[in-house]
Amino acid sequence: MEITIKALGPRGDGYYESDKETNSKKDGFRTNRIYVDRSVPGDKLEVKTRRNKEGGIQGEIVKIIEPSKDRVKAPCPSYNVCGGCTLQHVSETFYKTWKQELIIEALNRQSLEPKVVLEPIYIGEGSRRRVTFSAFKQRDKVILGYKKRRSKMINDIENCLIADPELMKLQPILKKHLADCLQAGRVVDVLIQKINGVFDVVLTGEVGKKGSPDLSVMQMAADLIQDTKISRLSWREKFHDECDVIVEKEPIKIMFGSLEIKLPPASFLQPTEAGEAELIKAVVNLLPKEGRCADLFCGCGTFTGPMLKKLKKGSVDAFETIQSAVDALNKEAKFKGLPLNAIERDLFKLPLNLDELNKYEALVFDPPRAGAKKQVALLANSTIKTIVAVSCNPITFARDARVLTEGGYEFESIQLIDQFTQSHHVEMVGAFKKL
Repeated sequence: MEITIKALGPRGDGYYESDKETNSKKDGFRTNRIYVDRSVPGDKLEVKTRRNKEGGIQGEIVKIIEPSKDRVKAPCPSYNVCGGCTLQHVSETFYKTWKQELIIEALNRQSLEPKVVLEPIYIGEGSRRRVTFSAFKQRDKVILGYKKRRSKMINDIENCLIADPELMKLQPILKKHLADCLQAGRVVDVLIQKINGVFDVVLTGEVGKKGSPDLSVMQMAADLIQDTKISRLSWREKFHDECDVIVEKEPIKIMFGSLEIKLPPASFLQPTEAGEAELIKAVVNLLPKEGRCADLFCGCGTFTGPMLKKLKKGSVDAFETIQSAVDALNKEAKFKGLPLNAIERDLFKLPLNLDELNKYEALVFDPPRAGAKKQVALLANSTIKTIVAVSCNPITFARDARVLTEGGYEFESIQLIDQFTQSHHVEMVGAFKKL
């Protein structure tokens, strides 16, 4: 069938909209949209359609009859077989405008309008310091790359435009060394993070002959440490398991403001150093120089350290679910005599109550994509003067922002900091003041 793409959806795929609704067999809702990957508003396309897992209609491009004025040739040769980037086929002007509109439209749906929309910041290509490859052994050959979009197929990726080039230099070396310790037919995820010029690598999945590190894995790890800039290699069976360090050349440390943190394996860091710096700048500029402050969902201290550095008088309480991150923060605070108290707490199950919240002058929260619905409901009724929200999800950010404004907070500003280059993901910082 022939269609013309109307707009992009929130996942970066274009959609066609007709006047005729179609019943969804799976979920019972009615839809008049066909979503098409790698399409651009204005494209006239020939597509074939199918039902997707959500029950909607998914289109696949058979032929581009007439390209949109905003369509460009994707610069990456792996774009059609890689599920990482979603927007390399659109012009730079369209890309930047769409990313900003993604946030503004989410706010509009909640009837929200900040006083100020700050100038957006876009982080360039070749800056991604963290990648997760999928490794798959087929006979004696190891495939190491990304899964194709909406597929379980793994494709070798020799070049990646968004990743730090040093990360990609490791790819062929890892393929060679992994050959002797992967089980045929089993997928293993390979997380690589570049930190201060060295690499932290974590394998997730079944390795060795019996599914866990054996002599072959330990020998492989020792060889990699010797032959590359990998400083530590760890393993876990499943994603949420604690990591077992197989070999470590030396502790991996990172500076966050006043804190030098010894990072546990698989520590969450912002995907780019440049984006991290811009986020820290945006957050810290909104905070006072005095008073008791809180950092919720603090991780390893990305904002905690800079908050401490700015404070001339006061203290910071940092809350995090992961015990190893909390221990690292408290150890550094004790060593340097800093006014920091890190607390292990699952804020989804046990959010801070009003008595606890009202002790603070200012608060920062940077939750996962799901947002912080329960915690924000309590924040809205608190007496905290300044709240700074960091988010990678416009929809949950807007939902939480509306709760804060309904509780008496003024929506001061919003800023896009785009460190998810060529993808549909965005990062934003919002400021709220108690009236």
